[in-house]
Amino acid sequence: SIKEQFSNYIGGVMQGNCEGQLDHQVLFVGYGVYQKQQVWILKNSWGTEWGIQGYFYIGVGTNSLCTEQYAYVLQPKYLANDDLTHVFAFDKQEALAQ
Repeated sequence: SIKEQFSNYIGGVMQGNCEGQLDHQVLFVGYGVYQKQQVWILKNSWGTEWGIQGYFYIGVGTNSLCTEQYAYVLQPKYLANDDLTHVFAFDKQEALAQ
């Protein structure tokens, strides 16, 4: 099954049909060439032990796993300078100390 193939992915270009109900989101982070094939590079949310240190490849133009059919882009809302009274940032060292 596609879910089993995705769960057990360890490398290469992922191939899968676009059937069934989608129940997982991933992040497009780039594109490149893998073994002479143009690929999308995607990041999963399951950590670095999964796939290629948390990432996987899908062939460009293949719509494998519906990645090209159901891709969404968000556009951030820009705030005026006077709206920047609270700046939030992640401090890894501070988080590890807690």
